[in-house]
Amino acid sequence: MTSAPALLIERLANEAEAQACARLMASSEPWITLGRTYETSLRMVQDPTREVYVARDDVGLAGFLILCMTGAFVGYIQTICIQSDRRGQGLGSRLVQFAEDRILEESPNVFMCVSSFNHDAQRLYERLGYRVVGELTNYIVEGYSEILLRKTRGPLATFAPEKRGSARAEVWRTVRGEDRIEEQEDGSHMREARLRPEFADLYPTLTPGQWEPAARIAEVVLARLLLLEISEAPIQERILNEEHFEFRGETPDGAPRIPRTSRAADRDDE
Repeated sequence: MTSAPALLIERLANEAEAQACARLMASSEPWITLGRTYETSLRMVQDPTREVYVARDDVGLAGFLILCMTGAFVGYIQTICIQSDRRGQGLGSRLVQFAEDRILEESPNVFMCVSSFNHDAQRLYERLGYRVVGELTNYIVEGYSEILLRKTRGPLATFAPEKRGSARAEVWRTVRGEDRIEEQEDGSHMREARLRPEFADLYPTLTPGQWEPAARIAEVVLARLLLLEISEAPIQERILNEEHFEFRGETPDGAPRIPRTSRAADRDDE
C-alpha cells in the first residue's frame, strides 16, 4: 500500500505565494468554467477577511485552501484548489480534514459550495459526510448551479470547541454557555421572530407572519447568505434585519446579534 505523500500546510506567507495560488486557481477547473481570471483569483487570495493556507509537498506548491472565519460565516470553506498532477492522491481529503479541524475550534458547522458540473468533487464531499442544504441555479454561469453543502457535529446550543487549549475558543464557549443558561432558566426570554409580510419576496424559504425561534430562522437566512457570499456580498454583523422581522422575547436592542466568535472580534487580544 502506497503511503500518502508528505504534506506541509501553513498560512500564506508572502506576495509570491499569493501570486502562485492565483495562477493555480485561474488555470484550474472548476474556475476555468466559472470564468475566474487571475486578477479575480489574486483578490480572493489576498482578501484580509479570509484565512489562506498553502499546502506544500516535496515538489513544491501542491494546493491551497481559503476559509471564511469572520462575521456571519464562521466555518465556510470558500476554496480548495489542488495542482492537476497531484489530484487522485488524497490531498483533497487531507485539506478538507485540515479545514474541519480549524473550523471546529469555533463552530460545529462546516459549509462549502460546489459547482453542479464538478461531479468528482461532489462525490468526494458526499463520501466525507457533506449533505446538500441549498442550490442556486444559473448563479455564476448559465446552465449550472452552485450547491451549498453542510457537515455538522450538532446544534450550536450544545457546541463546545474541540481544542479546549485555545484561549479564544474557551472565551467563546463560556460566553455562549452563559447566554444559553439564562434563556433556559426563564423560558419567556426565548427569542422568537416572524417575517413581516411586505418583505416576503426577500425570503422565499420563510413563511411570513409565523412566529418561530429566532435562532432557527437565522440558520435558514444564514444558509442563503452563504450562497450569496459566492458573489462577495457584504457581510453584516446582524443576521436578521430588524426592519424585515418582528421579535418577541428579544434582547434589549430588538434583534439577535451574531456572537463575537470571529478572529476579527479577538484580534485586539492576540
